[in-house]
Amino acid sequence: MKIFNRLAVRAVVTMSLLIPGLVFAHAKLTEATPGNGDVLNVSPDTVDLHFNEDVRLLSVTVAKADGAQVEIGFTPSSDASMHFSVALPDLAKGVYIVTGAIMGDDSHRVEVALTFTVDAAATPVTNQPSATTEHAEEHAHSH
Repeated sequence: MKIFNRLAVRAVVTMSLLIPGLVFAHAKLTEATPGNGDVLNVSPDTVDLHFNEDVRLLSVTVAKADGAQVEIGFTPSSDASMHFSVALPDLAKGVYIVTGAIMGDDSHRVEVALTFTVDAAATPVTNQPSATTEHAEEHAHSH
């Protein structure tokens, strides 16, 4: 019986060490095109977002650095995917901020954000990865 008890204790300890990594692993943005900090010579046709797991894209906004919103006609969908492509209008020279919110299978809202610049005269720059931040308020209430 002592051997069984020791095995049971070891199993519980091992599981308690493994489960937090599984439970608290949230969806995140793994790649974006344009990437965070990219400098482009021409306006991109789309913003492509790639995630580490299937997510629902709850919102996406595009704004100029001065706060002026760019109309993109985004409509949320209940379909989950690891990849989303959001069509963009022709963007004038300037710095653009893309923000959005996703929700993975764990029901945590996660915020994503990236910036890129459109400037025909600039030297092109490509950077990765883009920023992903967990929505702190919902995270605090769900753990």
